[in-house]
Amino acid sequence: MQSGYAQVAQNEAVKAKVEEMKRAFGGIWKLAFFLCGAITFASGVLSIISAVVSMMPPFDFINFVFLTLFGAVMLVLDLPLDNRYVANFKSAVFTYALFLTRFVGRGLFYLFLGSMVFGALWDNQVAPFLGFIFGGLITAVAGASLYVGGRLSYQLEELRKKVVRQGPEQWANYIPPTGMTAPQFKELAIALDNRVFTDEELGYIVLSSINLSQEYLFYENEIATTSLGFNASITKL
Repeated sequence: MQSGYAQVAQNEAVKAKVEEMKRAFGGIWKLAFFLCGAITFASGVLSIISAVVSMMPPFDFINFVFLTLFGAVMLVLDLPLDNRYVANFKSAVFTYALFLTRFVGRGLFYLFLGSMVFGALWDNQVAPFLGFIFGGLITAVAGASLYVGGRLSYQLEELRKKVVRQGPEQWANYIPPTGMTAPQFKELAIALDNRVFTDEELGYIVLSSINLSQEYLFYENEIATTSLGFNASITKL
């Protein structure tokens, strides 16, 4: 019995730790993306070290360098650190690589990185077992991201159609002239289409409607007060 109680206590401790990490990163998806970035970066560094030690061809070395750089970009993008340099980097990514802030964009990019990790560690015999595990994990997250992005885009498109069918005379009743906050949008989705978006999903929906890179940083800390205009741009995640 004591061992059973100990197992339950251990499981509860693990769950509490996971919840703590989710809160620190701002959601399970940001945590998953951060871990994928960390795995990609670590795989690149390991491959570079192996290439230097075993004197691999220059092309392989260049490939490993790019893998490391891509991993570093994705690592910093979801880094839960309140730092001016990190904020500036995220702003630059939002400006020049907007697709990396979307579920579908991340999914496609992580499919690419998953294949690179597998090729670097498995094909080049750097660490075949790790290549299989790491490449599989990244690919799994990529597939899930593509699915969630497609599902959210479909749900938002259906909601948009219902808003359009209401007619302009009804829009002012639930869409303020200056836009709506994320909680107001959540209530609108429930009222019109009986759809319930999680807070993390709302975050990505708000992010997809923002046009200025500076506002991305504002969104991360103040989602509840971010103005959300209901237009076609929020249906593409």
